[in-house]
Amino acid sequence: MQFGEVPKHTASAWAMKAFDIDEGSRLRFGAGVRYVGSVLSTTEGWQQRTPGYTLVDALAEWERDNWVLSLRASNLFDKRYFAACRVYGDCFTGNGRNVVGSLGYRF
Repeated sequence: MQFGEVPKHTASAWAMKAFDIDEGSRLRFGAGVRYVGSVLSTTEGWQQRTPGYTLVDALAEWERDNWVLSLRASNLFDKRYFAACRVYGDCFTGNGRNVVGSLGYRF
């Protein structure tokens, strides 16, 4: 049995590797993958199935003393997909590539 508008299968994995560059400086890289299975929407005898999708995310981060400079990307390959479709005809596109850079200081 599958609940309406909820994927039956989902999975995700993330890996990260850090490298010490010198005293007080570190470089970190990460990558992950997210899978969301197909979604079934039903109402009054009508059914609509939205196909599943897989997305890749990534991270690059440099840390020096208390400063952290990072660059993060979600949906790295800018995959076009539908996040959900309803039987009424409403389909919602998923988020495109999103890249965010940040600079922080840790007290």
